[in-house]
Amino acid sequence: MDGKIVRRLKNTEIIDRSAISEISMSEDNFEKCFELRHNEYPYKITYTFKKSYPNYLFIAHWSPVIYYTLPTRKASLNVFLPLE
Repeated sequence: MDGKIVRRLKNTEIIDRSAISEISMSEDNFEKCFELRHNEYPYKITYTFKKSYPNYLFIAHWSPVIYYTLPTRKASLNVFLPLE
């Protein structure tokens, strides 16, 4: 609550699972999931991730809001392109 790090997630605690909707039969979406085990509220979650695409023509839709019921204090999108 006061900004101190309580614990860090280990890579073994993060699992990949299918995120296929019940409507479509041709999706191949996955999501990363973890279970929070901290019994003092409120708490803040900070995370970062990086995606690299060797060849693409456009940036797909990006939204920093995961759920509208959870506040997002800061979000940024950095795009690095080669000169040629």
